[in-house]
Amino acid sequence: MIQFNTLQQEYDNLQIDYTNLQTQYDILLDDYQTLNESYNSLLDYCLLLEEAYGTLLDNYNNLLIQYQDLQIQYGTLKTYISTLILPAQHLVFAEAVRRYYMSLYLGGSTKEWYMGCAELCRDMVLHDSDQENSFGVASNIA
Repeated sequence: MIQFNTLQQEYDNLQIDYTNLQTQYDILLDDYQTLNESYNSLLDYCLLLEEAYGTLLDNYNNLLIQYQDLQIQYGTLKTYISTLILPAQHLVFAEAVRRYYMSLYLGGSTKEWYMGCAELCRDMVLHDSDQENSFGVASNIA
């Protein structure tokens, strides 16, 4: 009978161990399912981030192409300004100095000063620097 009691005691201990293991297994299974759900959620979020990254990369590439186009246009405009507009401005300025200001400093009379100012204002309004001035006299040639 002692052997039966010992076996019964061992069986009860094994039953307790089995119950403990079953409880631990259930806890681990719950933890695994939670981790699996978290993994699936993170995977979905990762896919969304990859899509957003793809969109951002496309936008970046489009902006880079537009920037390069603008750089080309800027270079073209800079070349246009430096080759056409700036020399024309220098010519206009040189002509203004030649026609209006040189005579003022060389002659120094008040009449020439008023006449030069009148010609400058008239030419700025009428853009007629190659015509005779309003006083009927050919433009001053230095």
